[in-house]
Amino acid sequence: MPSPLPLADATWILACPLPPDTAACRALSAQLAARLLPWLSPAQAAHLAAFRRERDSCARRLARVALATMLAARGERPESLLPRLTRLPGGAPFLPGWAVAFSYSEEAAFAALLPAGGRRLPFGLDAEACFSPPPHASAFSGRERRPGGQMPDRERLRRWVIKESLLKAAGTGLTRDPAMVDSGRCGQRRGRTEWADGTLFWHCLPLPGHWLAVAAARPLRIRAIIRPPGALLLP
Repeated sequence: MPSPLPLADATWILACPLPPDTAACRALSAQLAARLLPWLSPAQAAHLAAFRRERDSCARRLARVALATMLAARGERPESLLPRLTRLPGGAPFLPGWAVAFSYSEEAAFAALLPAGGRRLPFGLDAEACFSPPPHASAFSGRERRPGGQMPDRERLRRWVIKESLLKAAGTGLTRDPAMVDSGRCGQRRGRTEWADGTLFWHCLPLPGHWLAVAAARPLRIRAIIRPPGALLLP
């Protein structure tokens, strides 16, 4: 893969469109499974094997091949990653030295990668297709809603990916009321949110057909690219 992301501490995001039909997803998923094995721990491989719906299985594998492609572009090889990509008890992905995150829509798979050094860095990624049903109004605070409680669907989705990325980075998921998570001003693309245990920084950006947001415990410099599955190159 070309290296269009020169900043050593940048957050890389790689988006990969999914095949249009079930048969193509099934074929691609089988190809990806073999290519992924050297990069995955047994726990991660078992997690991927548990998905029965072809589109879900393909998306999960495609996101991890996207991650491996980014790692390879940074000079990493499977034998240098010990332990390999695994899962924490709560289900979050874990790779020593890196912050990693995944997200999926019906149209694409997404992977994010950020150098983390020797510490566990809170990190979250969320993507939503622009045609996805918008969240219920109860997911937003009165300050976030416009006068009269109205909010365009596109703005709801934009705010929702910010909230989801923050909740994922915090490790709480939807056990925390999303209405209590501040998504900033209307149209805001960057921000910070104060939590009881620290500050999280977020960045929201549009990609073709999607809203995407990433959150981390340090300021973010984003480099997002889109590649078709055939352009994901592993050594």
